[in-house]
Amino acid sequence: MNNRIPLIILSVLSVAMLIVIMILLLWPDRIVEVSQDAYLIEDRSSIKRVDYHFPDGTSFSIEAEDSSNFDRHYLLSFEEGYFDTNWTDQNRLEQIFVTPMTLLYLQIVTGVSDYDQYGLIDPVALINIHFVDDGLVSLKIGGRSANGNLQYLQINGEEEVYVVDASSLAYIYLGERSLISSSVLSSDYSSVQTVSISRNSDDLTFSFDATHSTGSNGIMNRSWQMTEPLTIFPGPLSMNVLHFLLSFPVERYLPIDTDISDIGLDNPDYTICIVNTNGQNRTVYLSHSAEGGYVGYTDDFIYPFYISLESIGNLRAEPVSFFPLYLLHVHTSELTAMDFNSDSFAYRLDVDILDSETVDSDRARASLNYVNLKTSTDDGRVKFDVVFAAIQNVRISGYEPDASPNADISTYLTLTLRDRTQINYSFSPKNDRELYLFIEGAYSGLIVNAGTLLHSDSNVFSENSLEGAMNYVLGSS
Repeated sequence: MNNRIPLIILSVLSVAMLIVIMILLLWPDRIVEVSQDAYLIEDRSSIKRVDYHFPDGTSFSIEAEDSSNFDRHYLLSFEEGYFDTNWTDQNRLEQIFVTPMTLLYLQIVTGVSDYDQYGLIDPVALINIHFVDDGLVSLKIGGRSANGNLQYLQINGEEEVYVVDASSLAYIYLGERSLISSSVLSSDYSSVQTVSISRNSDDLTFSFDATHSTGSNGIMNRSWQMTEPLTIFPGPLSMNVLHFLLSFPVERYLPIDTDISDIGLDNPDYTICIVNTNGQNRTVYLSHSAEGGYVGYTDDFIYPFYISLESIGNLRAEPVSFFPLYLLHVHTSELTAMDFNSDSFAYRLDVDILDSETVDSDRARASLNYVNLKTSTDDGRVKFDVVFAAIQNVRISGYEPDASPNADISTYLTLTLRDRTQINYSFSPKNDRELYLFIEGAYSGLIVNAGTLLHSDSNVFSENSLEGAMNYVLGSS
């Protein structure tokens, strides 16, 4: 009996070993843990281009212009060709370019019998990594682990499956539109010459010219002049629109295959043309979106986009909102004379105040019908200040370009500037409260508030109108 015990033990061990062998044969996948940092791509310094391909058919490539330079510039390309680098988000391009070379694998699965369980039969992405020596490494990006923390990869030509931290691949899910700069529509203020905005609803076009000058401090100064539908200083809404048209961010891009007729852009509500000083131009088309903002596209950019209403101001505002609130925009140093003639009286204002001066300066001069305006009114205000405030208070109240004003011109106002140019305004009555405005003898379409120009006995403060202010200072001791 005792002689049989070793045989029994030996038989049990043999059966156990057979069971282990059978288990290994039936369950071949073996996971090998990695104890230290192990990069999936060993040669990381000589990568020149990375291609990304996705199951939906989209693909793009990112190429380093100078792979030997730490301050790299990245080129984005699609099947259609290279994308304008001015329209790309360089930080995002860099993040996606370096993704393959920063992958650290945590585990290796060997002896794999079923790649489908790792999502590698239908991978979520294929990454081709091109090296400067024309070498190529292809990566299949598979599925994630049950808890979503790990993701499976396979190098083309190898049987092993590599396990990486899923978060290290987060950027590849952003899609190609995330690589485009949100400031794609921005323009360099210093290079813009003309901006025009055409509205489809009323067939009205507003055009603006930019003037660039450098101050004595070396800082670039920019000013705008409305040139269409008439030449005048632009109003606050116009300035708001101009600012955002040249700097507003795109909030999101729509799919490249979006049918513009489905979003109202086959007949856009607004057509905006921006012309640069070098003659280059870009046209932006916008329509109101059902979401409350705008959808748009440009003639030189492949993606339609969406921006909010708050980003660009109300392009649908009443036309008068694009004009200045007040008619006369002139600085004291620019003005040398003003002639004002109404039914009741004629006034002549003479001014000689330099840019570095105020009316109180010893050299400065200001008079109205030869009455010195450097003195004070009965209530202690400088007479010139009273008159000049009234000049700046002549208010625009409407815009009616299709009106047919009568030819009964009752009031004339001429400004003479220091450069000897003159601006001639004339007015005919529309009703008791408003006047039609003519500029250089032609009807401008603008309506002026009569109470801010002409004296009226109904005004509680007669000096609030230009004529009333001049009467006030002439009658004040």
